[in-house]
Amino acid sequence: MSRFFGAAESASESEDSYEENRPNVVENKFVDYDSSSEDEDKREVKTEKQKRYDDLHAVIKSMKTAMRKDDWNSVSDYFDKFRKNIDKAKRVFAKEGGVPSFVTIQMAFLKKTVEDKKALAKANKLKMSKTNSKSLNKLVQRVTKECRLYQKDIDSLEKKGELKFDSLAPVVEKDSDDSDSEAEDVEEKAKAPATTVADDAADDDSGDVGDKKNW
Repeated sequence: MSRFFGAAESASESEDSYEENRPNVVENKFVDYDSSSEDEDKREVKTEKQKRYDDLHAVIKSMKTAMRKDDWNSVSDYFDKFRKNIDKAKRVFAKEGGVPSFVTIQMAFLKKTVEDKKALAKANKLKMSKTNSKSLNKLVQRVTKECRLYQKDIDSLEKKGELKFDSLAPVVEKDSDDSDSEAEDVEEKAKAPATTVADDAADDDSGDVGDKKNW
C-alpha cells in the first residue's frame, strides 16, 4: 500500500511540476472554422436545371466544333452524349413544360447539316475517308429517326420563325504567322491598282512573265 501511495504522490508531484513549467500557449480555435466558412460562401450551388442545361450546352458546343471540321466520327460520339444528357434532363423538362427550344433547334440543325453533307459527298464535292463517310451515313439514319420525336416542336418553331440555325463556317487551323502574312497579302492586293483585260493581254503579247499569285 505504501508503495502505491508513494507512487501516486510522486506522479502528482510530477504533474504539478509540469503545470508550473508549462508554457503559455494560446490556441486559435477559430482559424479552421473561418476558412471553411469562407470556402462555403465562395462555392456556387447550381440547381438541377442549371446543371442539366450547362451539360447540354457544353456537348452542343463540342458537337458544332466537330461538325465544322467534318469530323463525323466525333459528331457521332457527341450525338450519343447529347441524347444521354437529354434523358437525364427529362425531369427538368417536365417541370419547365417541355423540351427547351435550343435542344429542338440543335436536332433540326444537325439533321439538315448531315443531309447536306451526304448530298455533297454523293456528288463528289466533299472528300472524306471511308471511315468518316461511313460514320456520316449512319449518322444520317440515326438523326433522321431521332428527329421524328421532335417533329411537332420543329414545325412549331418553324411556323413562329424561330427555327434559326448558326452559320457553320469550317474551322481552319492556322499558325498566327500564316494568318498575319495572309492578311498582309490581302491588304497589298487592295492597295494595288486594278488591272484591265487590255493590260493582261499586253503582258501576254510582250512575253513578260511576272510573279503572280492565284487568288
